[in-house]
Amino acid sequence: MGLAVELEEPAPLSEITIDQSSGSGGNFNVYVSDSPSMDGAQQVGTGSFTGPQITVPLNQAAQDGEHQYVLVVWDQLPQLTNPIGGYQYGLRIGEVAVQ
Repeated sequence: MGLAVELEEPAPLSEITIDQSSGSGGNFNVYVSDSPSMDGAQQVGTGSFTGPQITVPLNQAAQDGEHQYVLVVWDQLPQLTNPIGGYQYGLRIGEVAVQ
């Protein structure tokens, strides 16, 4: 499962902050790209939810160039503390901030 964030204009990036509710754990990777596709995307960080907000510092490749898109790809979803409809894993993203 993935999420693409398009920036208003290409820029160097230092971190991404994701606000979510009712989940912990899971794993995700952060990529930068010039398109909303994984073709040519470069991995610049990784994270896991330890609370309602996680800030992931991005590596030097994200800071050195200017990027139009940030892609967040989950390979394992967080476990929900308040499951809905019997689904124990999922995402409830409130906000994504990129700096």
